[in-house]
Amino acid sequence: MSKIKICDRTLSCMDLFSPKREQLIELVTLLFHCDADTLEISPKMLSILGDLPPFGSYVLRVTDPSQADLYPIFDKYICERQSDERRHVYAELIINDVGDTNLLLRHQHDKLIRISGLDDLIRRKVDTSLAFLKGFLPHNTEFSPGNSLSCAVAATMEWIGAECGNTVVTSFGGLGEYAPFEETLLALRQIYRRHPQTEYEFLPRISVIMQEITGAAYNVYKPVIGEGIFTVESGIHIGGILKHPKCYELYPPEMVGRRRIFTYGKFSGRVAIQHKLKEMNIAVSETQLEMITKRVKDLSSKINRLISEEELCLLAQSVLKGGGKL
Repeated sequence: MSKIKICDRTLSCMDLFSPKREQLIELVTLLFHCDADTLEISPKMLSILGDLPPFGSYVLRVTDPSQADLYPIFDKYICERQSDERRHVYAELIINDVGDTNLLLRHQHDKLIRISGLDDLIRRKVDTSLAFLKGFLPHNTEFSPGNSLSCAVAATMEWIGAECGNTVVTSFGGLGEYAPFEETLLALRQIYRRHPQTEYEFLPRISVIMQEITGAAYNVYKPVIGEGIFTVESGIHIGGILKHPKCYELYPPEMVGRRRIFTYGKFSGRVAIQHKLKEMNIAVSETQLEMITKRVKDLSSKINRLISEEELCLLAQSVLKGGGKL
């Protein structure tokens, strides 16, 4: 299989917003650090940035192939439905139906193609659909799946597996209803072993920048970048994670710049509480541990919420000061 490449289009989906130059520079820098091969940018974002950061490669989105002449610093361009091989302009064909052969036939002689859309690909016979498309498309066609059905990452993996092309197009957090950059990164790593040694510790910072720019917060349980995806309260789950994390986690939280957070409540067990006490350098006997665990359960039930690490520490200290007698 050829090297799998990611073209991220986040900066060409931001024309409705007014980011600051410093935000864009940091965003560009971190997207490259997190393994994007190419960034697609719009003229508006280019005007805010000024000079492009001198690393990585860029694609400019144009409204007409002739517009490429105004921006000679780029080696590649993308334009809806219009290609120009001389100017190295790719035609983006938006297809919602695999059987939309009229559009494909009109571009059957084009060599620079990006397929966008195919939101419902996963609801069809995927192998048959992709084999059909390959009969119309040039080798190594780019793919930018739509995400209206939340299946864009799955469609991306199927596209690569069918060898339709090795360049996939994403956007951070799924901005613009495209395949989420962060989810695609992890899926490619786990399924196709793309850059298996790379860490993505800057993803939380990118998430913060994007929320500042768009004014929209991400769900705390959003895959990969949600702040709550590594928060666990159930005693059985915590015990399992401490013994063998891969039973519950596809990848360690540190890989994506997060840390595992255990919360404590009426379902918490001795193993989880003992683990946290050790982290806080609080040594307890088995009897004291049993008392602390009981008090955690009782307090959580009484106040009808989880208790914080600070409250756990206070409970432990109260038990230790009292001699830890049942």
